[in-house]
Amino acid sequence: MHARYRTLNGETVEQRFDGLLARCYIHELDHLNGVTFVSKAKPLSLRLAKERQRKELRKQKRVL
Repeated sequence: MHARYRTLNGETVEQRFDGLLARCYIHELDHLNGVTFVSKAKPLSLRLAKERQRKELRKQKRVL
């Protein structure tokens, strides 16, 4: 993946990212653009994540 961005000093930089670093870059860029997990997730993944969240909330309530 190739990216072009500006540093805090206004310098334009072109860089190539591969593997995990490319994935991290895209993930952070999504945050800046307002893209969330919910908007990208497939229905099954979203359902499983919501179920895990509900379980965790129930578990936390029992502890309190």
